[in-house]
Amino acid sequence: MAGKIYIVTSVYPPDVAGPGVYFASLKEAVARRGWIVAVLVRPSLGAVLRAVRSEDIVLAHGTPKILLTVFLAKVIRRFKFISRIGGDYFWERSVERGEYAGTLRSFYASHRLSAMRHMPLRWFMCFVFRRADALVFTGPLLYDIYVPLFGLDKKKVFVITHPLSELTVKNLTTYESRQLPAIRYKMLYAGRFLKLKNLEMFLEIFAEARKKHPNLVLTLIGDGPEKQRLAVSVGRLCLKNAVIFKESMRRDEVLEEIVAHHLVVLPSFSEVSPNLLMDAVTAGTPFLATQENGLREVLEGAGTWFNPMSKEDFAYKLETLLAPGALEEARERMRSHPYRKTWSEVAEEYERVFKFSAQPFN
Repeated sequence: MAGKIYIVTSVYPPDVAGPGVYFASLKEAVARRGWIVAVLVRPSLGAVLRAVRSEDIVLAHGTPKILLTVFLAKVIRRFKFISRIGGDYFWERSVERGEYAGTLRSFYASHRLSAMRHMPLRWFMCFVFRRADALVFTGPLLYDIYVPLFGLDKKKVFVITHPLSELTVKNLTTYESRQLPAIRYKMLYAGRFLKLKNLEMFLEIFAEARKKHPNLVLTLIGDGPEKQRLAVSVGRLCLKNAVIFKESMRRDEVLEEIVAHHLVVLPSFSEVSPNLLMDAVTAGTPFLATQENGLREVLEGAGTWFNPMSKEDFAYKLETLLAPGALEEARERMRSHPYRKTWSEVAEEYERVFKFSAQPFN
């Protein structure tokens, strides 16, 4: 083995954000395969230069600031550089600024990235991605967009999808479904409160569903800039007794919450590789999720999918899951679904990327 693996990231535990949890688990899984792994969190250029040697390999979180720092260090140290791309900066910023309200695919189909204000950063990202020794996407959604957009060399582009969680949940296999009319039917969303999560539409659909099913309750776990707006909407829709807000939690705590609920809902305009769905599969809890999803290809038969741009389709799919017996049928589909990827398998896939990036011709 030539050198050490450095994971350079903008988030890491105790931060509960998805990428941080991912990199922490990846570090442990790769180390179990005999690699020496270290993590640099939001490092300065000097910190990277002091830590990384020319024989090392850097796996960088694919955010603009991290990429800039790592690439400048690579120019000086000449180490091998891999970027892990798990999100899209341009679309996310446009949605959060209120400039665009739509899916990731439609954003790029409309050529909005050609706007002049995007051009400097777009040029930089293209320059860095083309000069990386390898690129790792967490699902086919961004792969299908970025490869032609940035003219990437497919030989050095890899797709490594998320594994199921290895966290232990009490009573995971003993959770029983019950008849909907007999109890409060509990739904859950966990994640950031952002515009791109489409939570306003979800609350409106939830309010309509409660007119027919008054025993519905919803738990919203997380934090973010849209939290106050959501709280106002809960009051406007007369849902104060039906919606429970909970602060951000560790992933093991979220998993226990998932087990204690009947349905996980992911209403986002688009999702690249959401941990929430993997946790739902781990817990055996049915999910209703946006069809604009990088994990749909691997979880197609495990859940129920809706068009996030169609309020009617969203409402219809939710109603199908509230029908008598639908919940148990959904749970059985999930139990029989073949996707059971582990962190050990993910580490093995990354090991192939490390070895590929270390080849002299790269």
